[in-house]
Amino acid sequence: MRSSEFYNKVRPFKKILPKDLYEDLKRYHFQTGMQLKPEYLLTPRYKGIKSTIIEKPHSALIAHWIDGGDNTSLSSYSGELQYEFKLLVRGSRDGFSATTFHNRCDKQGPTITLFKVNNSKHVIGGYNPLSWGSTNSWRYTRDSFIFQFNIDYKKKMVAKLGRVIPACSQYAINDSQYHGPCFGDGDLWINDEFNLAGNCSCNKESYEQSVGDMFHRESWDSWNGKNGTFAVEDYEVFQVIKLRLSDQSHNSIYDY
Repeated sequence: MRSSEFYNKVRPFKKILPKDLYEDLKRYHFQTGMQLKPEYLLTPRYKGIKSTIIEKPHSALIAHWIDGGDNTSLSSYSGELQYEFKLLVRGSRDGFSATTFHNRCDKQGPTITLFKVNNSKHVIGGYNPLSWGSTNSWRYTRDSFIFQFNIDYKKKMVAKLGRVIPACSQYAINDSQYHGPCFGDGDLWINDEFNLAGNCSCNKESYEQSVGDMFHRESWDSWNGKNGTFAVEDYEVFQVIKLRLSDQSHNSIYDY
């Protein structure tokens, strides 16, 4: 940085900077070899997704689906990641009630929800391009989707994607204050206290694919002879934020 740049870009902030910081910046700029104090240095942003349920390849594939892609191969997808995933709630940390979910996730814009199925090597989830809002109503969208991952890394990693059926778009999202995140007319249905047996279910209704048919049978409870119900071992909801053009050069998904 040239002296003219320091004068024009740093000096105007003198009044709002701590006095010792401003003096250290001057010494750092004018004295060759001086080091700034560690507390003034910013650590690199975390390159990945801070999830206890999935890893970065899964988040990259989710970003690909948000962009409209249909590839389901975890190993072959590569590309620039244009979204920030910010953790809003985690069940093992914050609890599994519908009230907690809505308190932390309502009015936060688009979100990705992940569910680790109890007694299973599978993760299911969904993308809501709208805001959750406890409106007790159906929400129309043609951009939502549900998905499933096999996270048994000793076997081939499998992913499955189901987009909302256009004719069923009026039932894409169920926004009930008494439920957790619900997708379709039963496709991914989360009742209150989702970590308890029988409080979550999957059936193919409003989305192109069922996200429950790859489960191990021992993970299911009986439910009227259909796919069945399950409990959640853990869950996470991430706010999805489109990165600014200047941020996209980082080519990563962040979480704080």
